[in-house]
Amino acid sequence: MNQDDFFDRAKDLANLIEKEGLASQAYDIRNAIDCSFTGGELFGALLWHLEQVEKSSSLSEPLRKLVSEMSREVSRILYGYGPETFQSK
Repeated sequence: MNQDDFFDRAKDLANLIEKEGLASQAYDIRNAIDCSFTGGELFGALLWHLEQVEKSSSLSEPLRKLVSEMSREVSRILYGYGPETFQSK
């Protein structure tokens, strides 16, 4: 996947989040994509905002799954591993 595809997917996800009534969180995700100067800043902000959305009780389960998948993908890009690395089995 190239960089533009990833950012398009993240913006599409922000649009879905906004449709669920979380306009402020969707704005924060778009802002992270559009206004970050470095890759670390971008992916760090994106991960943080996705985690905040994931905590929202008003999020539908299908959208929660998409947000979780994107969050794991960003974590792998940022840290080289996903959050499942730290979960006990």
